[in-house]
Amino acid sequence: MGENLTLKQMRLCDEYLIDFNIKEASKRAGYSYSSAKRILKMPKAQEYIRKKQEDISSKLNITAQKVIEEYAKLAFFDIRNIFNPDGSPKPINELDSSVSAAISSVEVVELYEGRGENKRFVGYNKKYKIADKKAALDSICKHLGLFKE
Repeated sequence: MGENLTLKQMRLCDEYLIDFNIKEASKRAGYSYSSAKRILKMPKAQEYIRKKQEDISSKLNITAQKVIEEYAKLAFFDIRNIFNPDGSPKPINELDSSVSAAISSVEVVELYEGRGENKRFVGYNKKYKIADKKAALDSICKHLGLFKE
């Protein structure tokens, strides 16, 4: 892998694979933006990047199907599944994996009443941040060719 690429060019490709940002990769690898852009368009650099991506996918057992399944969890998430019938939020450990996959963050604040020796715990304030459904739907549609650009 990387035949005919210099070590510095391979480093640029590796840096590009971190975030797919040419500008940032060029800085990290010590290239000007225009040079980095030119190098990343070279067939040997494209091949190096493609092979690295295949290696990563293989090692992590990532397939297109698994990625689409994860997008589907976000896209088709039903907010009602995080609540009990009485309207209280379910504990995180009671959520199934398809529901918890759609939660991007949880903020828990302990609530107290009174002060000093009279201070007593009264409960929690829980905030759930849910993943962007539209972005997930857009990604699925793009993958399935449902949107014509």
